[in-house]
Amino acid sequence: MFLPSEESQKLQRSLLANRCENRVDSLLQFGSDYFFALFPNSTIASINSGTRSTWPSSKVIRLQGERIKRYILDLLKLCNQICDGEEDYVLPGESISIPHKIKETVLETCVRMLVFGRDLTDIEYYFLDEVGKALKIGAEEVYGVIEQVLYEERKAIFMDLKQHLSTKQKEVCAMLLVKAIRADDRVHPAEIKYFEIVSDLLEYNQARLEKFYRSFDMLEKDLPMSLTDEISVFLFKYLVEIVMCDKHYDPEESLFIKKIAEAFNMDRYQQDAILQPITAALMVKADLFQKHL
Repeated sequence: MFLPSEESQKLQRSLLANRCENRVDSLLQFGSDYFFALFPNSTIASINSGTRSTWPSSKVIRLQGERIKRYILDLLKLCNQICDGEEDYVLPGESISIPHKIKETVLETCVRMLVFGRDLTDIEYYFLDEVGKALKIGAEEVYGVIEQVLYEERKAIFMDLKQHLSTKQKEVCAMLLVKAIRADDRVHPAEIKYFEIVSDLLEYNQARLEKFYRSFDMLEKDLPMSLTDEISVFLFKYLVEIVMCDKHYDPEESLFIKKIAEAFNMDRYQQDAILQPITAALMVKADLFQKHL
């Protein structure tokens, strides 16, 4: 088993949430220290209905910091519940003013909690969209964080997956990735990042890379490979993600995916069970985020 167990996923989510809380504490403390270094013994004034009131800056900043921490803690708890399958959710309270660096930290943590060892669902894309809006982060930035975290997580899984594959199997996996990227006879900018994983599967060895591209088409004869069901399903899902990452699912790409499913000995029921949730999630993702690009 190379993918993390459900228990490992829960532990990692807890670690991520704790790390985020510590990071937020550190950022708030730094901001407070910086403010009082510039404005020691200051007060903050407000005017309400013509009445002017003042409070010690230390009290205002402490209370606002506590509000921010409570809001973030509630948001991380909700994210954890969604990871466990909760679909009927409401974001915590009214959004408050939060420094951008803290907003970035919280958003990235939510994404990492959702993607560790699992696939993002359509519900979870909606959730991340709402989190971005609550934190007042633009859709393009939210999309960028999602894509970067997904890529890093998939890359980490491939690093572990390599330990379970022979040299020939690594080359065939690299061939499948390249064919997925080029399934529609073009390379979309969103697909370029996957070439790094191709190089990684071939150990970044220039001689092997050159030999790989010379014998590229011959590698297809090594399909089907003898892989565990877990690895086959992961690869199949990953190839679907690659062909659909440019927001299109062309006939050539559909034919490629069908051939891969057959090579992995997947019947129609198994294909649909994998394709339908991935397709639904990617359509929501495109509608929420990629239309802004």
